[in-house]
Amino acid sequence: NGRDCWTLFIYGNNDKPVQGAHYSLAEVLQNGGQYFGENQDEEQAQTEVAEELELYPDNPDALRLFIRQHATAEKNPETTEKLKATLSKLNELFNGNEEKLYSLSFLYSMIGEGAKGKEIEEKIIAENPKGYFARQRHLRPFYSEQDITKGAEIVNAAFFDTIRIRVPS
Repeated sequence: NGRDCWTLFIYGNNDKPVQGAHYSLAEVLQNGGQYFGENQDEEQAQTEVAEELELYPDNPDALRLFIRQHATAEKNPETTEKLKATLSKLNELFNGNEEKLYSLSFLYSMIGEGAKGKEIEEKIIAENPKGYFARQRHLRPFYSEQDITKGAEIVNAAFFDTIRIRVPS
């Protein structure tokens, strides 16, 4: 429609934007939502995340975006400590959910705490050697593999033979 779009929020009965409204707009602005008629605007994206967290301080999606936004822009001890505290909060919120915890290991490395991310990863894999973390670790080589037969072998191993990919002859 020629990028003729509108930015509108859905409001709850409490007259506040519903959880995720500011976060969703922040994602569009952070990445440049050309399909939504929005140009990339990282500064406005940070404002939207701040507004989301003011309304919904435990929104894990907004907390992760907050870390991504600030991890590369502000390399100083004060910011690093704040981001570490945010990651600790996310650890508590995601306790027991491997898929969500998996997203944190990369964020730890972004703030220079890669060893902490590895520690979490190792602990979870030790507790659940055929779980999500273990599967993702096995899949890492797949993303750079050029040979289809080797790629299929990687996927089969990553899913611990619960599925099989067969390469046509």
